Amino acid sequence: MRVQKTTGIASTTAPVTVAYKVSVANLKSAGNLFKGVLTDTLYNPSGAVVHKNSWKLDTVYGGDELIISYDVEFGTSTAPGLYKNVARVTGIIGNPYSAAASALNPIEVSRIIEILPNGLVLGAATSTVTVKDASLNKMSSARCEPLLTNYLRRGAGTVAEVMKLQAFLNTEGAHLPVTGYYGPLTAAAVSAFQRKYASEILTPLRLTAPTGNVYGSTLNKINALTCGGVTISIPTLTETPSGASFRGSPGTPSQPKKGSGGGARTGSSSWTNKAFGTNLKNLFPLLAR
Repeated sequence: MRVQKTTGIASTTAPVTVAYKVSVANLKSAGNLFKGVLTDTLYNPSGAVVHKNSWKLDTVYGGDELIISYDVEFGTSTAPGLYKNVARVTGIIGNPYSAAASALNPIEVSRIIEILPNGLVLGAATSTVTVKDASLNKMSSARCEPLLTNYLRRGAGTVAEVMKLQAFLNTEGAHLPVTGYYGPLTAAAVSAFQRKYASEILTPLRLTAPTGNVYGSTLNKINALTCGGVTISIPTLTETPSGASFRGSPGTPSQPKKGSGGGARTGSSSWTNKAFGTNLKNLFPLLAR
């Protein structure tokens, strides 16, 4: 991780507008920084804070560079002296939903501007400054990998995937033991998560109650949150309930071939799959949840 702070002025008289730029770059060979935050603080000659701002960097992947630009206006009555500006980056190294995650040692860089006496007496000198035109630009060469790549429901799913789900739900306010078992506690926590984001998970499917299953819209929301709020494309998913295997996008099932053991297609588009032990006409709408 490399943090740089630049400004084109070392000393000047007030009034003046100083342009600052902070660059936060993560090397391609470095690990990802999760839940990153940049805090920028301006101190007056006596060491008091005169302005403080922060930006959520979310996830900074290897190869990413973020540029934060802003202007600081020092008014005519600005007290002369050294004004120190400090940029500080914090975050988490490693998957934040893993016990192996650790806090980044804060990275700080600073720049000092000297405001010289201007010889004007226009009232009491102050350290009041105005910060304006702040902007954040992210240049990314990385792709976010989804946290979960399989559908999950009670009694189904790999131990590793369920553990990642449970660790994630704990960051959303659940208090689950991370065991890898998708039981009633995990299902209840998923339901609470679905209610929290009902407008994005339930409402589009015209559902009024949570399902407790991690299917399409729930899976998408979990992965979006772990990727800094960015919706990402997810490869073809797999669910393995009770030893059966299902592949394909929810709501668009592949039609079983006649004589393949998957059941014959009827005129009402209702299929029966022996492995699921249920009517797929009723099952596929649920897969979107």
